[in-house]
Formats: sequence, C-alpha cells, structure tokens
Amino acid sequence: MIKRFVFTIVILLSVAGCQEETRLKGAGKYGMMNASTPEGAAMLFFTGVYEKGAKLDKALGFSTPKMQRLLKSYHTPRSVQRHVLNLTYDDTPQMQVDSGDNVGRTEFSTKASVSIFFTGFSNGDKIDDLRSVEMVKINKVWKVDAIKADKYL
Repeated sequence: MIKRFVFTIVILLSVAGCQEETRLKGAGKYGMMNASTPEGAAMLFFTGVYEKGAKLDKALGFSTPKMQRLLKSYHTPRSVQRHVLNLTYDDTPQMQVDSGDNVGRTEFSTKASVSIFFTGFSNGDKIDDLRSVEMVKINKVWKVDAIKADKYL
C-alpha cells in the first residue's frame, strides 16, 4: 500500500515538473522590472502605449479610474501618444527609468513620482524627452494617476 502511494506521488510530481513554466514579462531594458514597484508599473504602462501593435488594454490596467477615462476618450495608442503625452515616435522608443536620488523603500508608501527618459525617432529626427509620472497605490497595485511633461523646463 505504501509503495503504491509513493509511486503515485512520484508520478504526480514528475508530471507537474514537466509542465512549461509561464513567466510574466517584466518591463525595462532587460525585462526585470515588475509591477510591484512604481517604476515597473510606469514602464509597463508606457509599454502598453508605445509597443508596436499594442492596444490600450495594457495601459488601462496600470491606470487609475481618472486616467482610464482620459485614455478611453482617445481610443487608440497613437492618439494617446499625440494628445495626452504630446510625444509621438515612428517606432517603439527606448524607455529608461531615472532613479535619481530616490533611494528608499516604496513598500509602505502610497504615492510616488517616477521619471522616464524616452529615446526614439520621429519623422527621421532623434527625439529625447522626459516624462514625470505620478503613481498611486490602490489595493496594493501601483497605478498611473497623472503624466507631466519635463519638470526641468
């Protein structure tokens, strides 16, 4: 009886071990940022807006209700780029988080500000720009609440 039980457990573990592991694709240059940080959530939001062939669903998932209403009113990622962000690119731009002097834990905070550098081409010209994103933690999930143009200009 014990041999049959052990045999059954071994078979179940081997079958479970053979299943393909599904990983969530993170954001950032190497895909290492995840949505549990404000920086990762901001990068995933912008990936949903700028990724080639993307729909707004990904960006809407990382938006507060106020931002969702704004994005939905523009219908397409290209319109959001043009009217909300005022930053259009011919192809998917390179995006990088500016960590700056913000060294600290965001585990217990409910608000954060993240700066994202964009580099890409628009009409053959190289465009480098910066956007500041106000993040809010709602139900333990970081969401984009507001997007501001370069605060240093």
